[in-house]
Amino acid sequence: MENVDLPPNLRKEIREYFQTILLTMQQQNELDAFIKNISPSLALKVRGHMFASVLKERNLIIKQTQQIIIKSSMGIPEAIEADKNNSSFLGAPSSPLTIDA
Repeated sequence: MENVDLPPNLRKEIREYFQTILLTMQQQNELDAFIKNISPSLALKVRGHMFASVLKERNLIIKQTQQIIIKSSMGIPEAIEADKNNSSFLGAPSSPLTIDA
């Protein structure tokens, strides 16, 4: 980095980047070795546990997207009625639609 005459703050940023990348790669290699050394059924359970929160979040996003699509395909009166029947939409309390004339 000195050969290229990089400023000290950029050198520091590059060092931190490589430290992060190397640590992440090391952790991934350790996980890969661990998974290879256990039985396939245990490996499946470990992977399932690791990704459970990601899968739950993904399902939540899918449900929210479906609700948005359904509401956007409704007319305004139907969407308001759906809000009345459903106490919350996307996890937030619904509020009545008011139009000032």
